[in-house]
Amino acid sequence: MEEQNDFKSKRIVYTIPAMEDAIVQKDITYKVVDDRELKLDVYYPPDYDGEARLPAVLFVHGDGPPDFLKDAKDWGCYESWGLLVAASGLIAVTFNHRSTQSLTRLYEAAGDVDDLISYVRDHAGTS
Repeated sequence: MEEQNDFKSKRIVYTIPAMEDAIVQKDITYKVVDDRELKLDVYYPPDYDGEARLPAVLFVHGDGPPDFLKDAKDWGCYESWGLLVAASGLIAVTFNHRSTQSLTRLYEAAGDVDDLISYVRDHAGTS
């Protein structure tokens, strides 16, 4: 289990100036399924004024067992990718979606991604 947690904490190696100055909004609920909140994080450029309409990069994690994926948006790689994209002048969105559970629930996981995209579109321009 320690190896797994070490993997989750690893950040990307590449950095650019102002990454750590990004504006981050964490743990926004975009969907509730069976009393479970699916959450997203939004990373804004350090100088974001809340008015500009900027492109967004959505980071979709892969598949795995439900317990492994439950906190994917908080893994070091996703957090640092979000910071990198924000420091590059774009908006980044990391989020959690459900497991396909060995492809037996593929439509549910795909529905989470669709709902995330709808949420981002519906909330564009709000910070």
